[in-house]
Amino acid sequence: AFAADNLLGLVYQIVQGNFPPIPKHYDYALTELINSMLSRDTAMRPTVHGVLQTPWIQKHMELVRADKLTNLRTRLRKGGSDASVRSSRLGTPSTI
Repeated sequence: AFAADNLLGLVYQIVQGNFPPIPKHYDYALTELINSMLSRDTAMRPTVHGVLQTPWIQKHMELVRADKLTNLRTRLRKGGSDASVRSSRLGTPSTI
C-alpha cells in the first residue's frame, strides 16, 4: 500500500513506483498481476481486458458465479420470492 502524509506525497510515490513488495502470503499469480498493474512503463501495464482475462481473475470470477448460483438455489429451495430470483443476474459482469 502507498502511504503518504498528503496527496502530493502520494502522487509522487505512485509516479516514482515506490511501493513495498507484495507480502509473500499472497498467491504468486496475484502478486505478478498487481506488479504488472503498477508498472511505470505503460506498455507493460495490462489493459482492463487483459486483467479480466488473467487466469487468476478468471478463476475467482468463476468462484463468485458458483457462489451466486449456490445462493440462488438455496433461496429457491427456501421458497424465495419471484422478485428476488429475477433480481439475481447470474454471471453478468455488472453484478460481479
